Amino acid sequence: MEEIALDMMGKSPAGGAEYKRALVLTLAAPVFWSFGGIGIRLVDADPWVIAFWRAPFMCLTILAFIFWRERSGTLKAFKAIGISGLLASVFLGAGIPLYVLSITRTTVANTVVLLATAPFFSAILGWLVLKERVRMRTWLAILLAMTGVFIMVLDSVGRGRLLGDLLGLGCAVTLAGHIVTVRVGHKVSMIPAVCLAAFICAAATGLMVDILQISIRDIGILAFLGTFQLGLGFCLFVTGSRHLPTAHSGIITLLEAVLGPLWVWIFLGEQPSQGGLIGGIIVVTSLVTHTIVASRHMTRPHSS
Repeated sequence: MEEIALDMMGKSPAGGAEYKRALVLTLAAPVFWSFGGIGIRLVDADPWVIAFWRAPFMCLTILAFIFWRERSGTLKAFKAIGISGLLASVFLGAGIPLYVLSITRTTVANTVVLLATAPFFSAILGWLVLKERVRMRTWLAILLAMTGVFIMVLDSVGRGRLLGDLLGLGCAVTLAGHIVTVRVGHKVSMIPAVCLAAFICAAATGLMVDILQISIRDIGILAFLGTFQLGLGFCLFVTGSRHLPTAHSGIITLLEAVLGPLWVWIFLGEQPSQGGLIGGIIVVTSLVTHTIVASRHMTRPHSS
């Protein structure tokens, strides 16, 4: 298959000052994303309520970004995503609450590391659904990553965190489904699909719980998460990563798996378990190694 891509738009490699600007913007994205865990930890509300209140702020932020880019073509941009875009919205719309449900039932470290396996799940889905070729190095990286996941899950069984880990894996699978369906519609911008995903999440979770069972303070925290951690983080990634090689942006996104657990450890004293730490290191190592090897392969002439 083609090398795993995490972005929503085609890339046009930049050079010089443009490359540096793109790098800064792309680096800022996982920094924003990494505050999701600590933000959710600070909120005292039902997980479904948390999932709801992040979504509308994320939706409005991305909608403003689309309008800023498209102006009078905003409606046309939404229509252009087609069936594949709608399906991508459903996958991501399901993944947004799964992330919250996972974090409230296991460690932040486990959730963000398990979520980082989404590119590998997208490789498997692409192989099964789109009949894309998966290189041997990717299968080996997947096997190594799944070994790390097994260690993390096994460790969580004895700590009462198994459900949280399984929800984290479910979130990774839905994100993988989103990535694969976005790839099907790669000829058009799929940014509106993310906006629709936030709307779907808000609509679905809003029907499940009393969304008013939350304090003004907690709404403020979730408004920050929806606007900046999710909305602005995504906009920064889309703006910057489209000018970087896929391999570079792929490695950069792994910052979230490092910074997310770091914030809750520094500010809340939440430490990953020994099994979670070992498994996490194995997963991140497999992702980084695979991405670097893939990047080198892509730079060779006539590579296939």
